[in-house]
Amino acid sequence: MSDPELDLTLPAVTASLPSFQTAFDQVCTRAGLAAEIRNDLQVVLDEVCSNVFKHAYATPGGMLRLIVCRLPAAIEMTFIDQGQAFDPLSLPAPDLTLPLDERPLGGLGIHLVRQMTDQQSYRHSTAEGNRLSLTKFVT
Repeated sequence: MSDPELDLTLPAVTASLPSFQTAFDQVCTRAGLAAEIRNDLQVVLDEVCSNVFKHAYATPGGMLRLIVCRLPAAIEMTFIDQGQAFDPLSLPAPDLTLPLDERPLGGLGIHLVRQMTDQQSYRHSTAEGNRLSLTKFVT
């Protein structure tokens, strides 16, 4: 992994989203990313953050760490939280014929994230917690 362009830890609450968005947008600007890639990655950021804010912690007080690295031909976003173990990548694509309230948690969101990134990985450890890494190839 190269040196991070961004390493930001904030409370895992909706009020933190604008700070994550602003800091990430600055990384995108420095990297000179095309508008389409930048917009896709902002959607990914919003989706992952929103899911952590809503579902990672049983009680308030948790933190979310975002690490962004600029690789030679890619941007890698890593999200780390100490919330309950939950592998979003294990969820199948949603059955969109089901009513919204009957769809499994996270199915649509992670399906969207998979479509907008090129590589995804998840791991959980006692020391680090949940670690979701997403890579988008860029030129």
